[in-house]
Amino acid sequence: MEKIPVDPGTGPADKVWNDYFRTHDADPRAVCDVVLRLHKAKRTEDVIACINGALIHGRSQPWMYTVLALEMERAGRPREDIERVLLSNVDFSAVNVDNLMYSAAFLTRFGAQVRALALYRQAALVDPSRLEPYVMSLTYTNFTKKFVQFMPLA
Repeated sequence: MEKIPVDPGTGPADKVWNDYFRTHDADPRAVCDVVLRLHKAKRTEDVIACINGALIHGRSQPWMYTVLALEMERAGRPREDIERVLLSNVDFSAVNVDNLMYSAAFLTRFGAQVRALALYRQAALVDPSRLEPYVMSLTYTNFTKKFVQFMPLA
């Protein structure tokens, strides 16, 4: 595995990382490693630019969306942008119940309960035998009429 340098070029971070991933077929482990090194160095904008560059050039991995959302929160980016990133993770694995639950939990953290409920509902539809989507939905609806209408009942 070829190690990715934390500074692969000069100029604005978005351009540097976009150029890097356009011209290199980086190993997924190397991408994870450079993101971790940038994060430990508290280079938030570089982490965001690096992950965005990887995503733009088809190097996506499920963990990237969560890390990108957390780094965007740290950088003070708008909530709407953070929610959009978290919802992109759902697109990445729309039938994986664990990822749906994880993404829904992050969305609730950002105050997006309605979107989180939609993910819990999707998780319940994918695997009606799992209790977690129902339990987590109850947390946010207080078992109101809304919950009964919203969640599929097994």
